[in-house]
Amino acid sequence: MYCRKCNNVISEDMNYCPHCGTSTQYKDDGMVSQIGGYYEPIGQQLYPVEENEVYEFGKKQQRPFSKKKILILSLIIVIITMIGFGYTSVQPYLSDLIEVPSEQNLNVGSLGNESHVGNINRGGKVITYGDMVYVINIEGQIVRMDTSFENHKIIIDTPSQYLNIDDDVLWFVDENYHLWNASLEGTNKTQILEDDIYYPVFANGILYFQLDKDNESIYKMNMDDYSIKKLNDRQSYNINVVGNVIYYTGSSGIYRMSTDGQGDTLIVDTPTVNLIYQDHYLYYFDTNNYTINRCDTSTYRVEVIIEDVADMSNMSSEAIYYYTRQGILYEYNIESTSIIEVARVYYNEVYVIGDKLFIYDSSMAERGIIIDPKTGQYKTIIVPQIGDYV
Repeated sequence: MYCRKCNNVISEDMNYCPHCGTSTQYKDDGMVSQIGGYYEPIGQQLYPVEENEVYEFGKKQQRPFSKKKILILSLIIVIITMIGFGYTSVQPYLSDLIEVPSEQNLNVGSLGNESHVGNINRGGKVITYGDMVYVINIEGQIVRMDTSFENHKIIIDTPSQYLNIDDDVLWFVDENYHLWNASLEGTNKTQILEDDIYYPVFANGILYFQLDKDNESIYKMNMDDYSIKKLNDRQSYNINVVGNVIYYTGSSGIYRMSTDGQGDTLIVDTPTVNLIYQDHYLYYFDTNNYTINRCDTSTYRVEVIIEDVADMSNMSSEAIYYYTRQGILYEYNIESTSIIEVARVYYNEVYVIGDKLFIYDSSMAERGIIIDPKTGQYKTIIVPQIGDYV
């Protein structure tokens, strides 16, 4: 089936979309069901429900107006749309971004600056390796391009996600969440696992992942002989492997265990999403208090660093990217604590590539937008689909 919000293919037994966090279960009165189990929402927007308001498909809306009010509002919307069309068609963001001329390139910049786990938490649709960028287009096909986002080529023409690269081998899961690998050119495509897996990440020649059929527990697979070992028995998400330690989120908060599955311990007892390790700290979105916090991995001391947050989208080695409840994307510099506005349109899938942001444009299926948060420049790129000439 397809997610009601982001239109990605998801399994029939999911309660939440693993890409955007939208619930697949709804009550008759329009309220989001609180059925437990399955997938913890990733990057979900959580707002207090006010009187006379309901959630519908993840969006807060007023209860229905009368027909007369609806007619009047419709006329007003049409007029505003006609006036604003010329402006919005030229400037896709309601902020002071500068469009880069089509003949000018906007390079990836400093590779390695991005958080791979942050990108995996969003669905793993972007990864860099050497002088190439791999992007999954709207149809799920894997597209390879250079670091100037030019010279596109479709190398895997079937629906894919959760991109990883290890030892010059491309790894991904298909539309059924089964594990495959292929060469960096897309040849020698081979299926490795037939079980549904999520949050796959490589560390030291080992693949760590969540196995759907076994209580969403964490497993690891040795790349030498593809042997598999179970590590815990708990619903687990947002896997971060740091040396011989694994940090992950569960229903009660943040857990820590060894890479052999020993010492599984709750270290932060508040519901969290989008956990990302960076330089001795665990960064995460606190879904109870709508804050972005960080936990010192030496002392487990927690501090609030950003308040009044709707969604922690991603982070790099230097900055955190997050949305406010007004739908504005901001960059928080970790060292200086300075905050700058990036864009004023909400996009759920924000990926970090080098020192740039890659954002899927929901208004045009094959389009992606590259933003340089430091200069305010952006460029629209076309992510080709089958049948496109590139």
